[in-house]
Amino acid sequence: MLHIVATQVKHGRGGISTALVGFTESPQLQAHGFNIIESHGSGGRWQAFRRAVRQIRTDVKPGDTVWLHCGPWLSMLRKGYLARVAKRQGAQVLIHLHSPRTENLLNAWWGRCLLRWLLKPADQVIVLTSWWQQRLEHALPQLQKPLTVIPNPLGKQFEKLAAEPLQNHSTATVTILTMARLVPEKGVADVIRAMPSLPEAYRLIVAGDGPQRSELEQLSEQLTCSDRVTFVG
Repeated sequence: MLHIVATQVKHGRGGISTALVGFTESPQLQAHGFNIIESHGSGGRWQAFRRAVRQIRTDVKPGDTVWLHCGPWLSMLRKGYLARVAKRQGAQVLIHLHSPRTENLLNAWWGRCLLRWLLKPADQVIVLTSWWQQRLEHALPQLQKPLTVIPNPLGKQFEKLAAEPLQNHSTATVTILTMARLVPEKGVADVIRAMPSLPEAYRLIVAGDGPQRSELEQLSEQLTCSDRVTFVG
């Protein structure tokens, strides 16, 4: 059995809860079967945390997989403890790092100590992008854990919104807007790399600035899509 340990699964403004919608709506996971264990959400964080501890001790059996989704700071402390409870139950433990604040931890000695403690019981560590994979490998060379990249998925609601312009691209211009600080961990380069695969009717507006801006502008020129990519600062 696969047990997903995270906050409530719901459509929202972003974050782990929205990403989980895409995972739980996945036909592959639905065919496999899974159990949701809320680590915080309804009824307060600590009440939900205590319920999660009890549920792991009750529901998780040897050979099960426990997939823990981590936000920043206190979420990591909670998931680190829950990971150890799951390990004592004989489960395989996957720890999925979601927060960009992980970078702050990697830049501080005490933060790296926290991450080593968090990831110690993990059989596998999951990150959102290849940049994060390289960052962890460089900052924590002694980790020696398999690192897997799994980008955040879209739920069916957003997949439908994304697909509609593709079906009608011959009749209208479609504008994609990305707003972010232009640094590697934000993944704006991935958006630009996708542009050559989209119909000519698609345009990309990049709103934001940062040290990666000139590199991103050069990338759009190298991919011959600079006429469809606009940097507005």
